[in-house]
Amino acid sequence: MTTITRKYAMFTIGTGDYLLPGNDADTLWRLRKYKDITLDAQPERWEAFKWIHSLQESAETDRVPDPWDWDEWDPWGSGYRTRNEAIQEVLEG
Repeated sequence: MTTITRKYAMFTIGTGDYLLPGNDADTLWRLRKYKDITLDAQPERWEAFKWIHSLQESAETDRVPDPWDWDEWDPWGSGYRTRNEAIQEVLEG
């Protein structure tokens, strides 16, 4: 697997909860750690959400991402074993 280099820094919004601008400078991702209670060993996993608006649109309309308004976040994937695995998955798109 080829590693994709991030172009932008992640922003911490809580413990195990991050916002990551996509390398396209238009997509905003949210990566969050959760516990998978179906797993006995190493139950911590990562999940990804995609903001339903574009960052370009946001800049034009003064829309600010609200990480707590779950209606604005589409589930993208889950079950990633590490944060880096989740990052690579969303950057591959």
